[in-house]
Amino acid sequence: MDFLTGSFDGRPYWARATKDGYATPVMLNNGAGKELILGMWWDYDGGQWMDMEKPHGLSVAVVDWDADGDFDLVQGTSKGGLYLCSNEGTAQKPAFAEQGTPLKLEIPSGYAMPTVADWNGDGLFDLICGSDSGAIYLLQNQGSAGKPKFGAPQVLLAAHAGQPGTGPGTDTQVAVGDLNGDGLPDLMVGDQNSRRDVSHLTDAEQAQAEEVQQELAGMAEIIQAYYGDDEEAKSALDPKQVERLQELLQLQSRLSGKYIRSAHVWMYLQKAPKEPVVGLGRD
Repeated sequence: MDFLTGSFDGRPYWARATKDGYATPVMLNNGAGKELILGMWWDYDGGQWMDMEKPHGLSVAVVDWDADGDFDLVQGTSKGGLYLCSNEGTAQKPAFAEQGTPLKLEIPSGYAMPTVADWNGDGLFDLICGSDSGAIYLLQNQGSAGKPKFGAPQVLLAAHAGQPGTGPGTDTQVAVGDLNGDGLPDLMVGDQNSRRDVSHLTDAEQAQAEEVQQELAGMAEIIQAYYGDDEEAKSALDPKQVERLQELLQLQSRLSGKYIRSAHVWMYLQKAPKEPVVGLGRD
């Protein structure tokens, strides 16, 4: 079985299954033979983001959207929107559309990470999405086979508000399956966590760090001109302002503390409800 995965650079990747394992993932192409890019994408040759005014697709789920016997793609974006990339070819020779179609569905906290599963056992596929906040959302299919229609996102698992490592963090991704064989779909949730450790800084240094951050926040236009592509705006900057900006950035680097990152996988088993409801019990 092959697998497809999204990526932060804006492209879906395809890893083909072989008798020796998985082949090296390759960028997925559309029907015109071009890279399948929803919108914003990273130009590896130029070393910069391109088409930044367009949606940034960073995740992908595979599903036969229109029940025609081949697989289509649902792409999630950094702002939370979901898009359909239709297969205009066949199951054996897929030819994906050059333009994604907005589904008018949005995950509230952004970073939509969809997966496909029949959550309520009605024979129709639903969408279950991770998010930037860490919450898991259900978009229930209220349509029919070949004509899906989804309701508003419902919270399956609320964003975790406790200490890192005691529950799912941010940027959650989710897989659905019956993990304990009781006939109910359960969740496997992957996350990431980051926190700033300033324990090595003195109180005075922490206060100074806050002052630096506030001053930098007031220099937004200067920062934009300094790092932007408008050479005329850059050359018009006051050298003293540039010097101060560089001083502040050096101070910020020294006083920012250390970022500690971690990632976990969490298992949530669904409890059999007395009445049909949307919800999970943690186990």
